[in-house]
Amino acid sequence: PCEYADSVQEFSDLLWMTQISMGQCIRIQSEHYRRWMSSVTDDGLGFTMGALYWQLNDIWVAPSWSSLEYNGRWKVLHYHMAEVFRDLTVSSVEHVSPVSGQFSYGVWATNDQNQPIQGSLSINMWAWNQLTQNPPLLSIARPFNLPERSSQEIFTAPMEILLSETGPGRNRANTVISIDIFNATELVTTNVFFPSSLSEVTTMVNPNLKIIDIVASENDSTYTLTVTATNIAGFVWLESSFGGRFSQNAFLMTEPEVTIEWLP
Repeated sequence: PCEYADSVQEFSDLLWMTQISMGQCIRIQSEHYRRWMSSVTDDGLGFTMGALYWQLNDIWVAPSWSSLEYNGRWKVLHYHMAEVFRDLTVSSVEHVSPVSGQFSYGVWATNDQNQPIQGSLSINMWAWNQLTQNPPLLSIARPFNLPERSSQEIFTAPMEILLSETGPGRNRANTVISIDIFNATELVTTNVFFPSSLSEVTTMVNPNLKIIDIVASENDSTYTLTVTATNIAGFVWLESSFGGRFSQNAFLMTEPEVTIEWLP
């Protein structure tokens, strides 16, 4: 049965969910291939240097599985894949860790550069219904060294232990994890991990998203937007009737205020 009084809004929400679902599916699978860049199993699986995904663009206007719309606008998937194929990227998964040999939550860094990387990993665990002005429930920082053209697991721990350290009553469904990699003090790349299926999350609240400021560059070629949120917000999405793209989109917002750039 329809839960909406407005069938147009229901259809719009359905289309939006298809784009999130497709973006997540292809991103997660592509990250799996990226993680196996430097590893191989006993039966010869691994040493994957990347992935080709279907499909890039569209020949008509439709809510399809392309990552670019008919007019060239970036969809959720395209923003995701731009992060997946950075020359330094981070991803995470629950699996049997090659480091500990146990079923654990692992964070991997992948370096496509022709030089080793010295960086720091930041893991933050949040409650879906918490205020953005509050600190994360749990923060973990780890330095790491990554050889050139390699992918390695740089952190591993059982998820249940991590959840127990966030406080009483915490479970997978009401928790979300953000992962950041820094080069010195500069944020290089970021990602998010959902400990449970999003269909099981029941504690999300309205984040009251607002654009409070828009500033044009000197020649009006780019614009800087200031976005605010009172609560944790998943898949924050910005649109422009002028086309172009944004410096980030379809992202997890954990701060009260972020600055986004619009690019032609």
